[in-house]
Amino acid sequence: MFIKKQTRVKNQIKSFLFFHGIKLPEDIDERYWSLRFIKWLDTLTDNEQSSGSYALKMLMEELKNLRKMILEVTEKIRRLSQEERYKEDAANVVTMPGFSTVSAMTVLTEIVDINRFETRFKLRAYFGIVPGQHSTGDDETVTGLTPMRNAMLRNIIVEGSWIAVRKDPALTIAFTQLTKRMKKDEAIIRIARKMIDRLWYVLKNKKAYQIGVVE
Repeated sequence: MFIKKQTRVKNQIKSFLFFHGIKLPEDIDERYWSLRFIKWLDTLTDNEQSSGSYALKMLMEELKNLRKMILEVTEKIRRLSQEERYKEDAANVVTMPGFSTVSAMTVLTEIVDINRFETRFKLRAYFGIVPGQHSTGDDETVTGLTPMRNAMLRNIIVEGSWIAVRKDPALTIAFTQLTKRMKKDEAIIRIARKMIDRLWYVLKNKKAYQIGVVE
């Protein structure tokens, strides 16, 4: 929730700069929102008589508050990942491309216990990454995703899959082959299923992820 709000505020700030024709100094890259970039933005709010400066100041205050809250939440999640009940599983899940400590802990706290899912197909269903009712088997034509899902987990696994297809050679090959016969958005759902299957294996067997393993 905080991340989405932060993204919204960042986009509003960028729109403000574009609308007012304000160009960034050549030595600053806004993509990374560094401390230098933040300090430079603060200098633009010095004119108290300008309504534009006041609007930017409000956006900057909101951004700083969100950054602070995200930092606090992230630190709490990192401490939680070191607790005995999560430590081993969290360490294994973050070996999967596309998973950070935060996303790994989100998955682990939502799943609660991997043994609740007897098969990888049941875990797929929990994520909501299963074919529509007119599809059958692993080679089905994608007709959509089931509306029954954990939306947060679905977002995590799909976003992670976009990263995985860039970092895991086996998944890169699989994605490339899939995109020859379907749209990329459909292909990434197939990759997400593979990611869930591998997540199930990692948690069930208490093992780290193996990059480049072909199924």
